[in-house]
Amino acid sequence: MRPVYERSNDRLQEQKIAELAASKWGVSLIRLAELAGADYLMVKSGELKAIVEIKNRSNPIALYPTYMISAAKISALNAVAAVIKAKPLLIVQWKDCVGWVNTAAVSVAHGTGGRADRDDPMDMERCIYIPVTQFKRLK
Repeated sequence: MRPVYERSNDRLQEQKIAELAASKWGVSLIRLAELAGADYLMVKSGELKAIVEIKNRSNPIALYPTYMISAAKISALNAVAAVIKAKPLLIVQWKDCVGWVNTAAVSVAHGTGGRADRDDPMDMERCIYIPVTQFKRLK
């Protein structure tokens, strides 16, 4: 079994981002179980609107021209969204802003990426690279 790198502080930060998005969009975000493959379900007026993955980065958005994320994670997010007839949303908090994108409607590049600082060879995988210009800012 692979190690779980997400810590309680990571989940707390995701919750703060979710609360910000819920407030800005006038929706409810319902937390999914740990390791569910996504973080939240978005509901408005009792209707399921989206399945949401939230990420937090410590760098400013302009540091890299693209946002790298696991291709398997986005593929699974898009597949579940199609089955439940909801939008697949990725919300990312960078150091200087929060952005979001519908992952079913983005142009991406593919490659290999991941983290090499964990001494975990399985942490390198097929990734997608979403141009940061495709993210809409959460104001």
